[in-house]
Amino acid sequence: MKGQLLSGCRWLAFMVVFMVASCSKSDPDTISGHEPFQQANLKLALALEEESQCLPQYFDENILDSPCESTAFGLVIESYLKSFLDDAVFYDDDNQFDFNIVDRFSSLNRQYITHYRGEVYFGKNGQFTSEVQKTSRKLDRFWPANRQIVINAQHVQDLSDRETLADMIESFDKDVPNREESYRRADLLLNLSSRSEVLPESPYFAMAAFSRNNGLIVLGDGVVETFISMGLDGKLAYNALLSHEWWHQVQYEQNWKNITDFSSASEFSKYRELQADFASAYFLTHKRGGAYNWKKIESFFEISYNSGDCFVQSPTHHGTPEERRVAAKLGYQLASSAQRKGEIISIEALNIIFEDFYY
Repeated sequence: MKGQLLSGCRWLAFMVVFMVASCSKSDPDTISGHEPFQQANLKLALALEEESQCLPQYFDENILDSPCESTAFGLVIESYLKSFLDDAVFYDDDNQFDFNIVDRFSSLNRQYITHYRGEVYFGKNGQFTSEVQKTSRKLDRFWPANRQIVINAQHVQDLSDRETLADMIESFDKDVPNREESYRRADLLLNLSSRSEVLPESPYFAMAAFSRNNGLIVLGDGVVETFISMGLDGKLAYNALLSHEWWHQVQYEQNWKNITDFSSASEFSKYRELQADFASAYFLTHKRGGAYNWKKIESFFEISYNSGDCFVQSPTHHGTPEERRVAAKLGYQLASSAQRKGEIISIEALNIIFEDFYY
């Protein structure tokens, strides 16, 4: 029975990439860019295509016919899911695995962090808070927004607190008549947790990393913990996630027609995600952005690669692992090849440059 369920979890393991998504329709707002991007520099940037002949092929439709790579990130997520399969608390009286328990904890924590803002700290012990704050200030100068951007943190600890759980249930369970019933349901969840080694401590329950078109960015501890378990740096992971999601805020405000005109939802989603990888790498490499050296950028490429998925027909497809790595490499090459290292290419020009490569 458990062996059969594990094969299903191999599919579910990759579903986590759908949580790393920017949702909803773009806003029509616009923001002012930086110094106008000179035509000569634009030609230079576009000439990178000739210098890197391997880049355009990854955006060709033929890549969809090639085998999609499994990733270390996906294997770690699979290990989280396997730990659920090995835990008796997830099985009902008929010895059937109840994925509703997993979904219950995940959904409550995701809804809570989407609609409420409590104490904000990043990392289980707040060890990455100053890094996220520093990078957000850099991003605000690099790509200033006409809206307030709010960065929320998601933690598994919230699922262990009775008052917080009751708040979640009272807010999101439509059939809860009063606070007393909220406490009763919270206690049921806490009872499950008391009998489990993975509820709610598993990083799986804090895997959110997404943007909303109201200025909200959510970064979950679990995503970063997963990258750390793969040997990647936690600060780098937070900066990669934050700069990627910040570019989604740019996309929402600009509402570029070339992004909104796709005929299929999967292509629309993939384009937005690959462009965000491209822009994130540009920011992290740029001397007025992250100013990352080659060693750090190499690790960033691994984060991009491991954030890919193989659901090429899904409406929330984020690009295959190799497509995402190539998009990031393009952003790196653009920033590192600039003639005037201190100049920040306008957001409009970045959009045009990526469009040229994509097509």
